[in-house]
Amino acid sequence: LLSAGKPRRSVSMRFLRKKGFWYSLYAVAITGVFLYALFPAEPAARLMENAAQKSGWRLQVASVAPSLPWGVTLQEVSLAVFNAPGARDIQADRIRLQPRWWTAFSRLKQTAVQGRAYGGGFDGIVGFASLAVNRPPEEVRMRFEKIDLARLPLAAILPVRGASGFLSGNVAYNGVSGQGAYPDGEVSLHLTRGVYVLPEPFVGIDRLEFDRGELQARLQGGVVTLEKLELYGTTLNCFLTGQMTLAPDVSQSALNLKGVFELTGQNKMKMNVTLGGTLQNPIIRYI
Repeated sequence: LLSAGKPRRSVSMRFLRKKGFWYSLYAVAITGVFLYALFPAEPAARLMENAAQKSGWRLQVASVAPSLPWGVTLQEVSLAVFNAPGARDIQADRIRLQPRWWTAFSRLKQTAVQGRAYGGGFDGIVGFASLAVNRPPEEVRMRFEKIDLARLPLAAILPVRGASGFLSGNVAYNGVSGQGAYPDGEVSLHLTRGVYVLPEPFVGIDRLEFDRGELQARLQGGVVTLEKLELYGTTLNCFLTGQMTLAPDVSQSALNLKGVFELTGQNKMKMNVTLGGTLQNPIIRYI
């Protein structure tokens, strides 16, 4: 057995000693270095911004650089929807895009996404029906980890103004049924170590300091169905379900929620609550 293995080792050693092998490896390495150094970063950034503008998005990128294998990395990214009332820019420190080339002939052309934003990280998949047509993605599956809630642009909307904590979980949506229609999607999020400022005080408590929380919701036909919102705090627990009907200006979306506020500790007490009005002007009633 030992003697049978010697010819194979000797063949591999002779192959590694050939100058042609090392010259080829050197040529590949040098070509990669030159491609990286000569990458047209500025034109690539402007090309992406123009393509986003044609799709109705405002994209700003500080720099673009190639990343292996066969991807690009965007630095200091800002993204927002044109002509959307109340829209806020979504910021990211870094986004890495890596096309899944094997999906080029599939119904959805997918790109893997990974990045850092708002103190945390995210990764997932974005799918487009066609790379030649300027349209929003038809599929998004994204996972978030330890996103700082206080730094999100949603904090500009009144009900979550002053909110803090860390958010992890999954967000997904599939397709757009027509021009201007809302996509269908699902959200499953976990929150830790945060504060939520109540729209109106509850028995003298104006803020809910929570250790943990969970949110599960579905989006269909422009209606967000809140299946579960649970926040467990040191003095107050909150349990809500219901619906929110989206408006073109998200801050004007109509609320129709109900649930229970529960005092913890020695003075335990439960009270039913309804939450109406809009995101910008919520109306809370204690029953």
